[in-house]
Amino acid sequence: MMVMNAIMPGTYDNYEQTYFNKRLDIPADQRHRHIHTEIRKIPDARFGEHAFYVQDYWDDDPSKQQPRIYSFFVDEIEGALRMESYYFTGLDRAAYLNAHDDLKKLDGLTKDKLNYVKGCDLYFTRTVDGFHGKMKPKACVYEEKSEKVYADFQIMIGNKSLWKGDIIRRVNDNKQVNSEPKHLYKQNRARWFTCSLTLGEGADAPRFKGLNIMDQGGTAWLPVPTPEHSDREVGLHIRNVDWAMNNSKTAFTNDVFSLYLDERWKGQERRHIMYTWSKADSERLGINLLYMQAYCVLKEAAKPNPQL
Repeated sequence: MMVMNAIMPGTYDNYEQTYFNKRLDIPADQRHRHIHTEIRKIPDARFGEHAFYVQDYWDDDPSKQQPRIYSFFVDEIEGALRMESYYFTGLDRAAYLNAHDDLKKLDGLTKDKLNYVKGCDLYFTRTVDGFHGKMKPKACVYEEKSEKVYADFQIMIGNKSLWKGDIIRRVNDNKQVNSEPKHLYKQNRARWFTCSLTLGEGADAPRFKGLNIMDQGGTAWLPVPTPEHSDREVGLHIRNVDWAMNNSKTAFTNDVFSLYLDERWKGQERRHIMYTWSKADSERLGINLLYMQAYCVLKEAAKPNPQL
């Protein structure tokens, strides 16, 4: 349980998966939607001693945010970690959204106010680099559109990524009835960086500091108008490129940490102005073109590191 408590919290995003779905021309019905997930450990035992607030954010759409609570227990009979899921069904979720940024939003919320479906627990066992959780076969049965269906939900989690898939099948013939891709969603664990951007030279040059950006496709859009485009925005964009093809140390398509400067305005879709890259595990990255300087440093790396 100690290991699960350590690796579960974090920020996860499948930006790289959706990018390469398009680049590799994956059939439309097997492409993955964009999903961003935040997971935080709940500091008290209202939902169990090992409980987490989880929020999925689908398709970059604020109306598609799904909060829930995962609570873990040691199941000695099954020889596994059992995970109960509690959903905010029927509640006004607005008061609890983004509780990963402020867990005090959950104050006053208790188990009995949430929806728990018996039979839908996941059972986690150890893998080489993490845990794999699955439901018992045909245990999570419920009715949907006048048909009996069952959920086949699974999660894999390790140091670098979170994998999950939620297939819904009919009980009578096992046919899939939802549009979930056959391959699991792969969300890489994100690192958070503090960035700065200076555009131009001199005292009046636009300067932006303290920008919090994650390295799984995160972007900070900043107002930088021009006489021609008063609504122009400049974006500082970072991604840890997880090449899904020809990935070798000697190839151009080796994993790298990249920093992009983008721009957009009404009528002009996002476009790259420039980019640079470094090793995938780099803790800082910057560029100086004299008329423009950008710099990002890993939040943990910014902390004092005393040495003898």
